[in-house]
Amino acid sequence: MLARKPHGYLGRALVVDLSRGEHWVEELDGEALVGLIGGFGVNKLLFRRFHGGKASPLDPGNPLVLGAGPLVGFPLPGACRVMADTRLPASGALSSCSGGMGLGVALRRAGFDHLVLLGRARGLSVLLVEGPGRVELLPARELAGKGTVDTTFLLRRTYPRHSVLCTGPAGEGLVHTSLCMVDGCSTLGRGGLGAVMGAKNLKAVCLAGGERPVARDERALRRELEGLVERRRRWPMAEATRKLGMMAAWPLYFRQLAPLAIPEEQKERLYRAFGPEGYLGLKRKRISCPSCFLPDKDELALPSKGVQVRSTSFLNAAILGCLLNFQDAEGA
Repeated sequence: MLARKPHGYLGRALVVDLSRGEHWVEELDGEALVGLIGGFGVNKLLFRRFHGGKASPLDPGNPLVLGAGPLVGFPLPGACRVMADTRLPASGALSSCSGGMGLGVALRRAGFDHLVLLGRARGLSVLLVEGPGRVELLPARELAGKGTVDTTFLLRRTYPRHSVLCTGPAGEGLVHTSLCMVDGCSTLGRGGLGAVMGAKNLKAVCLAGGERPVARDERALRRELEGLVERRRRWPMAEATRKLGMMAAWPLYFRQLAPLAIPEEQKERLYRAFGPEGYLGLKRKRISCPSCFLPDKDELALPSKGVQVRSTSFLNAAILGCLLNFQDAEGA
């Protein structure tokens, strides 16, 4: 059992048996935690423990393990990632996936370093976790066939302060290249994590809580944070990246993306349409994962549709627009 809980770790994993509708808390051995690398290493330990050895990626016996490392939840730049480990259908192999936004922080605030999902629910379900005292498997028939963004928005109406991991129609259909989305914005699990969730009849996981990890030396941690913030303040690109994010490096990207065999005037049109000029025409605000040093995601307006969307990066649309010679950024 828990021989020693190092500072930073909560020392608990929540195990949910979807087939039986049961859950329990596993105390993690502090000695083992010290010898492994954060959420990445402990995930492997838990996967090996719960995997039967022969289960295929879409078999109920294939565990899905989510984990957050000991720095997640502290106000340190980059300390917000969540790791997912399972056998993915695209390769058939045990694979590790990494995602951003609020899932890792929410998992820790719910009181756990790790979440282990076993078996298959009887019907399409949502797993709600708000701490060791509230773990519920809720029916989700009304979410069947919904996309990841719509699913996130619908769940946020009822659970506005929760982080949401969900799959879409491709995952429900067991498509081997499907992935999941975190908070409707960050991808997780290229190679079929969405299908693994679909095979478990798990549409979404909603996490929230009020627990916080404890540092061994809070003052030292604060000094490190202050030093990093000061370095960022002095960074010459700070203002440009605050305004443009990754698009601040558009001249470099465009040299790699612009088709070679087109006239210069056409290149100029592409540069304006998909560079900072096109981006600022759609940008509403920049958003980031908790603890991200640089906001790298966007909330964008699509005037012709009258909607606003969140995007992992406008740069993805810019790349697509250049390569396929789209007319404007909104179309891309």
